[in-house]
Amino acid sequence: MSRIANMIEDLRETTIARNIGIPHDQARNGFPIQSNVVTDYPQFEHLIASYYSHHYKLTYPGCALPWSECLDRAKHVLEQEFQRRHRGDLVSCYRGAVAGLDGGVRAILDILAESIKAQAVQRYVREVFDRYVSPVERSDKVAIIREFFAECGRYLSPTIDQSDPSRYARDYTSIVNAYVMSLQEVSSIFRRL
Repeated sequence: MSRIANMIEDLRETTIARNIGIPHDQARNGFPIQSNVVTDYPQFEHLIASYYSHHYKLTYPGCALPWSECLDRAKHVLEQEFQRRHRGDLVSCYRGAVAGLDGGVRAILDILAESIKAQAVQRYVREVFDRYVSPVERSDKVAIIREFFAECGRYLSPTIDQSDPSRYARDYTSIVNAYVMSLQEVSSIFRRL
């Protein structure tokens, strides 16, 4: 198989689902909750940090994060997502967990899982590009990006000028971001269970 064929295979939705999506969904499904509400802020913090730790350990075997890092990352994700989705913040997230609003604890854990999975897909796609696209040979980069456009261009945003692959040879971050965003819009990898 050629280098581009291997790259395209690694970027197929089914490959990403097998390598990233399924393990992340299994991590989410493997975390039992006793109640869909919390009683106080320390319990809320314990819940979100415990979930983040659980998810990380299952999707990155052999790796563990310190408790404080899990708590900080979970708070950061929830703060961003509640601001983006509900124009809220971590306090409104906590209040929803106390009252069981908008899906309560279960929905909050789903938000964490979705965000962790989306970040993993982003890193995976970037790693695939880094693995197959030589950082040194400009002509190789242009050829691979041209072939990527031919195979996967239909998934990319119209803002990506596919007529000029050389434009992306030096920095293909915009292609990676556009591809991941298109997967988020159309792919079952990102659909909730």
